[in-house]
Amino acid sequence: MKSKMGINFWKKELIKQFDLNDIGKDLLNILEKVSPERTLNYILYQFGRLYRDEIIDMYCEKYTSEKINMILEDLEEEKLNEYEIENYEIKVEESEDEEEI
Repeated sequence: MKSKMGINFWKKELIKQFDLNDIGKDLLNILEKVSPERTLNYILYQFGRLYRDEIIDMYCEKYTSEKINMILEDLEEEKLNEYEIENYEIKVEESEDEEEI
């Protein structure tokens, strides 16, 4: 599976969100060396068990809508809709065309 965010992003998030201890971190690194694709699939599976609103809430203050959409795409979720962008007050990056006007 091809990930928009990459395995390093997802490893860091797994460690942070699920509070992995040193043994968990070591096992994750060993698993990645043996099979990076399986490691990524495992991490995405763990995040996929969370509700969509939990995922959005986790990242709404940290990232723009574009990056959150990349995260959602990795998790095989639909992109943010206008309601979610407004409700969670997610910053939207303006396109270069809009900035010139």
